[in-house]
Amino acid sequence: ALLNDPTFALLQNFTYQHNCAWLHTDPAQMPKKKLAWAAWNYASGENYQAQRAVAVTYWMNALQPLNTAQNIFVTLNPVVEPRADLVLKKIDYQHPVFDPQAIQAQAQLPSIQGLKNCWFAGAYGGYGFHEDGLASAVRVAKLWHITLPWEAL
Repeated sequence: ALLNDPTFALLQNFTYQHNCAWLHTDPAQMPKKKLAWAAWNYASGENYQAQRAVAVTYWMNALQPLNTAQNIFVTLNPVVEPRADLVLKKIDYQHPVFDPQAIQAQAQLPSIQGLKNCWFAGAYGGYGFHEDGLASAVRVAKLWHITLPWEAL
């Protein structure tokens, strides 16, 4: 049955954790000295949750060619939430946890591709980035001999 299924047994090694991303304009999430601002900025607090050692704030103006003079930030799991009047959007996510079981399971993912005509793609097969999800989908498409839209250009 399901519990004896090798696919189920492998996939249960991938667990997920809740993350909250805030799109905002609150410079208080950045280092106090603007000269210390970087594209990726880490912060931690004395009473911060043990399972979340740090928060990270991305300075989007440094990462992308935004057509605005206003500083735009994305903070993941802030120590202190951005000021409410400066929040543009809050998004809750589930991200893969890359513990030893997940790392071992990643190496075995090719062994279940195509079993019972099931194929798997997702960020859990790489480093957890969106690009990893896309790359895994491209691998599946190649196994199906699909020409990708950008290959026809």
